[in-house]
Amino acid sequence: MMIGWGEPVRVVTDSPSRKCIVSYPPFPGNEMNYLRAQIARISGGAQISPAGYFMFEEEEKRRRREKVILDTITLLCTISV
Repeated sequence: MMIGWGEPVRVVTDSPSRKCIVSYPPFPGNEMNYLRAQIARISGGAQISPAGYFMFEEEEKRRRREKVILDTITLLCTISV
């Protein structure tokens, strides 16, 4: 929950502590929670994976349709030759 709260808040800290953060918009936690939220937000946006490793349903369906179309074209070309 605090990840969403931490995005619009800008705070300069020297070390993680249990001090309250005074900011606008108000952050519902201490500096340690803020730092944890920022690290989670940055690492969540920076995940990488090999190309094609994760496939979403729509993309998978589209690739299957393309494969069926290409297989059909290949079959028709070999029959007509």
